[in-house]
Amino acid sequence: VLITAYSSNHPEEIAVARECRKKGAFVVAVTPFSEDGDASGIRLYKEVDVAFNTYSPESWGVVPIEGQDRKVCPTTGVIGNLILWLIVSQWTEVMARSGEFPYFWKGFFMKNGREYNNSVRPYFEVRGW
Repeated sequence: VLITAYSSNHPEEIAVARECRKKGAFVVAVTPFSEDGDASGIRLYKEVDVAFNTYSPESWGVVPIEGQDRKVCPTTGVIGNLILWLIVSQWTEVMARSGEFPYFWKGFFMKNGREYNNSVRPYFEVRGW
């Protein structure tokens, strides 16, 4: 199970991680380990088997706005997505080399997303993944 999170102390995501581990799943998190330097208490990265630190707490911004006291556009989403897709690409390579090429669902909002999903559904149904 892979959980990507903008915050390391979101109760629902921590609950999901705990429940999945109870059921025997290997759980990975992509999340900042702290919120503005505070990593104390219950945190998602402490509840999973492997965690990737985005080093991007939600409130950190990178774009200054004149007249505002803090920057906007936190990097946590960008870094989290980058880490997620690096993991997916590595997993895809391993699967392809083993002869079991993975099929992915596309978002319906993407060009030909629904058509693509319909075309790979039979493969998914045969393999179950």
